[in-house]
Amino acid sequence: MDKGMIFVVGNSRCGTTLMGRIFGAHSQVFMFKELKFLDERWPSAKTDKLSEPSSISLIAKLMAHQGGSKSSYQATDVFWDEATQLVRQIKPPVNKWTLFKEFMMHEAQKSGAAIPCEQTPRNLLFAREILDNYPTAHIIAMVRDPRDVLLSQKYRWRRYYLGKKGGHPIKGSLSAWANYHPILSSLIWAKNASIIRDLATLKRISIVQYENLVSEPEKVIRDICSKLDLSFEPSMLKVPHKGSSHLSYKYSESRYISDIHVGKWRSGKLTQSELWLCERITGNHMNHFSYLTESQKWPGIGVGVLVITLFGKLLAAACLNNRRIHKLRTYFRS
Repeated sequence: MDKGMIFVVGNSRCGTTLMGRIFGAHSQVFMFKELKFLDERWPSAKTDKLSEPSSISLIAKLMAHQGGSKSSYQATDVFWDEATQLVRQIKPPVNKWTLFKEFMMHEAQKSGAAIPCEQTPRNLLFAREILDNYPTAHIIAMVRDPRDVLLSQKYRWRRYYLGKKGGHPIKGSLSAWANYHPILSSLIWAKNASIIRDLATLKRISIVQYENLVSEPEKVIRDICSKLDLSFEPSMLKVPHKGSSHLSYKYSESRYISDIHVGKWRSGKLTQSELWLCERITGNHMNHFSYLTESQKWPGIGVGVLVITLFGKLLAAACLNNRRIHKLRTYFRS
């Protein structure tokens, strides 16, 4: 049986990387980095075809990115010949869907695996197209309490600044700081939750709440494996639960799957205004996923301050990363 491909999607900071890492620990599965092929790397939304030279260049960039090259946006000589051979082996017609699939199958098989697992969260926006173009693909859509998502995003800058090997450049930390705002983050979460709810009736999709995954990992993973016609392997439970915004890099990397971050928003690190706005914006979807709203009292002037600072954060995000604004425009138009 052709087990197809696995796509892990959802809001950022919802456990997509953890889920990808879990399936990447399976002997038959190869986990990709976030390729961002459909929303960033593909050159134009107006066409799904490329010339042969452009296709080779794109595949070479993907190979460089997956291989850990610092110049992943530049096609290097190291990958050019391999990319050329791959593209010329693809049977016509060649479009973005066949190109993407052939690349993923090629990389998976090169690593001795049969099933590619891709974990770009924003592929949620292309979920129906993925299922239409890949008849054997399966999508795992991750959902998490939006208040915990906000808290994780709020302190994500610390992961950049205090990361391994001496941390990341100051610009990365500033960009992560500028990208967080409770209103914008809540709107994006609500948009994603709406899309996931619309997909719920489709057969080849598994909706997984982060809280269930980390509290009963074996039960959740076995259930997904059953839907994928894939045997469960104990190694899938022995993956580091790293990448937390709340713990130091060394500590978070040493842990297995854990529920210690569930309900972390109650720690007081989100203001009452942040919580109130989040629950007002996402409340309908929160109730659907059984996340109880608690902030009933009007928090006062803090809400007005956050509304005003939204525009400043958007301006800062645009200056530090102009692709951010373009992403937001296309995101809310979809």
